[in-house]
Amino acid sequence: MPSEEDKILVRSIKQGSSKAFEQLFLRYQKKLFHFCRKFETRKEESENLVQSVFTEIWENRLSLDEEKSFSGYLFTVTKNKIYNHIRKKINEKVYKEYVAGIPAADDPRDYESKETEERLEKLIASMPDRRKEIFLMSRNDGFTYKEIAQRLGISENTVDTQIRNALDYLRKELPGMK
Repeated sequence: MPSEEDKILVRSIKQGSSKAFEQLFLRYQKKLFHFCRKFETRKEESENLVQSVFTEIWENRLSLDEEKSFSGYLFTVTKNKIYNHIRKKINEKVYKEYVAGIPAADDPRDYESKETEERLEKLIASMPDRRKEIFLMSRNDGFTYKEIAQRLGISENTVDTQIRNALDYLRKELPGMK
């Protein structure tokens, strides 16, 4: 249940009030920072994540619902940002290891893996543009269905349907894919 004060501030933010936005920022900034730090992010990373969350809140202020818990929404957005950040760090580490040449040179599995990866890239490229865009936003950029829907101005059901269709297509064309 949202506090009455949060409701009023969210309503004001939707109308473009930077003062109300600043009040919510000051109210939740430290809580979000400490929440980020629990996930073992560095101080600077946590500060950047909090900044990113509030930037997203401002950019999507018209879609805020003052009848829903603002703090709940805020922590959900923050959690998703943290997960995406961690996923990105893991992908960067794996990529750096790959570039450093850690896989064995003449391992036949490497060839099969590379061949499968190339086939997957071709299949994704052959998808209808909108489906491909939605699928890549979900898989490569780590956006949630809700974030994709908001960014593209479509419903979450449409996002879900497009991703499901993409996965069905890939499973059909690449046997053994999960």
